[in-house]
Amino acid sequence: EESERIERLGRVIATAEYVWDDRGEAKRFLTTPHPAFAGARPIDAARTELGARQVEELLWHIYHGLAA
Repeated sequence: EESERIERLGRVIATAEYVWDDRGEAKRFLTTPHPAFAGARPIDAARTELGARQVEELLWHIYHGLAA
């Protein structure tokens, strides 16, 4: 279970860094409350597999210039 959690968070962090192309901006995005997650921080939403997939989906929407 712990290794799954680490892999999941690593995947979300890597995606955020790819999308923002800046480690600092990725960290800011992940640690700032977001309305898509009822005001929770994306990094907290990513604690579950479903939440991680939702964060990744939002990140890809941002990357592709879709409404986020």
